[in-house]
Amino acid sequence: TLTGHTGRIYGIAFSPDGKRIATASIDKTVRIYTLANEGAPIGIEELISLAKTRVTRPLTPEECRKYMYVEQCPSMP
Repeated sequence: TLTGHTGRIYGIAFSPDGKRIATASIDKTVRIYTLANEGAPIGIEELISLAKTRVTRPLTPEECRKYMYVEQCPSMP
């Protein structure tokens, strides 16, 4: 869970090494989080899997290409 913002998050970026993410919020703040899973960095595949479980609406084909690096969006549960 990412905490600290007081408004909706509208942007997120992963560091090239997959150890940090930066979020931008409508509250006019940017926060940087260090990702860890019981002391080990979380890999990009695990982050994508986590994101898939948290999506509350179908993504557009453009969003799937941009954020999930796939040509066809996975079906929603």
